[in-house]
Amino acid sequence: METTDISPLISNPASSVRRNNLAEVLENGGQENLGKDEFLKLLTVQLSHQDPLKPMSNTEFISQMAEFSALEQMKNMNTSVEGLKGEFAKLANMNLIGKKVAFSDLQGNLKTGLVEKINLKGETKAVIDGGSVSIANISSIVNESHLEKARSYENNLKTTK
Repeated sequence: METTDISPLISNPASSVRRNNLAEVLENGGQENLGKDEFLKLLTVQLSHQDPLKPMSNTEFISQMAEFSALEQMKNMNTSVEGLKGEFAKLANMNLIGKKVAFSDLQGNLKTGLVEKINLKGETKAVIDGGSVSIANISSIVNESHLEKARSYENNLKTTK
């Protein structure tokens, strides 16, 4: 029985398929956007088109799976941190309830008032002495002794404009 070396037939088409699929994934997702799905596609293509006479080593495969697992964990942690960031902002805003604050009104005048409540729906706003004020317009928590200094500073800013 005669044997024929088929490794050139297997390795050349497979490597060209691998290159084409990698190029397709990179064009579609961009290198910085490679995610779980793209990684699995690349791994599947790599495994299905590998040379059966020279299969991927176990260490290489385990290394790629470990990288994939680490990437997935980092994405999950990032999602959790983003959620915590929003919760911390809400807590910080709620900490203003019952405090006297300095804020700019719609005309840019510095005013003070007591924060009665915080509205979290839509744009976060504080209810100050019955009126609604955007959290972004609150400049400080006021200590009565420093109130005059703040007004003086505000007046100086207006005169220099």
